[in-house]
Amino acid sequence: AIDAAAAVSALAFFGDDLLVSGGDDGKLAAWEVTGQKLVGNYLEGGPIRSIAPDANAARGDRGVFAIGRANGTVDVGTFAVENGRPNFTSTKRHQLSEGPIQALAWDPSGLCVAGGADGQLFVLALDGSSRAIAPGGDGGIRAVAVSPNGQIFSSGWDWDGRVWSIASGEQVGSFRDQSSVHVLATSPDGRAFVAGGDWNELTIWDA
Repeated sequence: AIDAAAAVSALAFFGDDLLVSGGDDGKLAAWEVTGQKLVGNYLEGGPIRSIAPDANAARGDRGVFAIGRANGTVDVGTFAVENGRPNFTSTKRHQLSEGPIQALAWDPSGLCVAGGADGQLFVLALDGSSRAIAPGGDGGIRAVAVSPNGQIFSSGWDWDGRVWSIASGEQVGSFRDQSSVHVLATSPDGRAFVAGGDWNELTIWDA
């Protein structure tokens, strides 16, 4: 086990052996999984609630990432391994909400989707612009996922999930499960999405 020294709210892999965590201490901590040791702390700020690398960064290659914080901000930055050490550089901070940003996901074109505890969805572009998609879910958004064909799946504390077009911002569908949905994932080919929550089952839908 790794002693994280603080409550952990978010995890993500940046390559096979680099695990990144964030939590109440507001630090982005990078861990070497094999040696179970801390590589470094980065980008200290408000408590972290979500972390999302893009597809390149998730493989351990040069890429981009996003961090959602309890103060409603999202840090977007670049990731690279330089001289054998990871480097996280924040390039833009978006103040999106007054409540925590609890969910983040990237789409293949480089857009980042953020879900807030206020029930609002946001789409962030790498040029620094952002736009709101309203509203994403009653009682706050718990999970978001983005399919390769540009659809956003969002869920909150209510039982109703929503499907959005990332291009137009319009709602294009919905889904309802047996309880509140906590986690969402889409298949790489965009043909299916999966939800999990309080009911001890995984539900699979055609996208």
